[in-house]
Order: sequence, then C-alpha cells, then structure tokens
Amino acid sequence: MGGTRKSTFYYKTVSFVFGLILASVCLMFELNKMDVLRLVMGEGISYDRNTLLFNSYELIFTWTPWVILALLLILKKKTPLNLSPLYYFYGSILPISVLLFTLFFGPSINNFYYSEKFDSVAWLNPEENDFMWPARLRMVDDLISSGKLDNLSRRETIKILGEPSMTEKDSNGKYTLTYHLGPERGFIRIDSEWLSIEFNKNDEAEKYWTWSD
Repeated sequence: MGGTRKSTFYYKTVSFVFGLILASVCLMFELNKMDVLRLVMGEGISYDRNTLLFNSYELIFTWTPWVILALLLILKKKTPLNLSPLYYFYGSILPISVLLFTLFFGPSINNFYYSEKFDSVAWLNPEENDFMWPARLRMVDDLISSGKLDNLSRRETIKILGEPSMTEKDSNGKYTLTYHLGPERGFIRIDSEWLSIEFNKNDEAEKYWTWSD
C-alpha cells in the first residue's frame, strides 16, 4: 500500500512539473516570438513578409501543451500506464494564471504598496531616488481622497503644490493647473501621469483628477 501511494505521488509530481515547465517555455517563447525568430532567422524577418512562419510559430507554442494533455488523456484510457493528466493540467495552467494575475492585479498591488500620505514639503522638494515611483505619484491618491484641495484658491493651491507644469484658461475665465506626477501607473508604464485641478469663476478648486497622456 505504501509503495502504491509513493508511486502515485511520484507520477502526480512528475506530471505537474512537466506541465509547468512545458507551459512556461511555450509561454516565454510566445511572449518573445519576435526576438526568437530574429535570432534564428535573421534581422530581416517581419510578419508581413513571413506570415506563414509567424502563424506556424504561434500555432505550435500556443497549442503544444494542450495537444499533449489530449494525448495523455487518450493514453490513460488506452494503456495501463499510471499517468496523471489532471496534475499535468494543473502545472500547465499555473504560468498562465500567474501572468493573468500579474496583468489584472499587479498594478493595484504595486499602487497600494507604494502609496504614501500627502506631505507638502516632500511634494515641493521630492527626492527622486525612485524613477518609477516618484514622491508625487506615491502621494496623489491620498491628496485626492483627503479633500485637501477642496475650495482652495489658485494661490493657496500653488503654495501647497508649487508651480504647475501647465496652466490653461478657457473662454469662461476658468483656470486649470496641471502637475506632472511621474510614469503612468499600470502594467505597461510608457506614458506619463498628471494631476489636473480646475477652478471655478470664483477662483476656487471645484474639480481635480488624474489622467495619462
């Protein structure tokens, strides 16, 4: 009985690890297909000129883990081999699950981790030792949620936040001050994020929001 349990555990572990490694390799090759193909075929390769090659590449590395799963299911029914398709499946979906979790929840987790209480001194004199998470980007959520900007005049706002990166005045005489915060928060951080504060005709802050360019 003990030998049977050890044997079952062994095959489950091997199946899980095999599925994990194969799916991880296929996912890595799929995410980096342009670099891989250029390394193998040369720098002149492009999707327009090598459509069949690109489609074949994607077909292979997208479906290989699932074709093997189907083969394992068939072999388990047709042969006496002690296979574990279910644990192979668990291993296969783990890399994709981690990637999806990172895509959907990673930015929110990072934002929660880096968030700080608003501090006017630190905002006005930021020590930018972290390019991806500068002080203003870390503080802006607390600044907005705290209501510190409500009904402030432009002069009071500039006293707290410093000179804006941009100042706009519309045809109705309303001003909007815009402050650069840092790289856009999210999974792909290639744009910039900004804080805009709109003032009414009485020169009081009535709206403020963050946005990305």
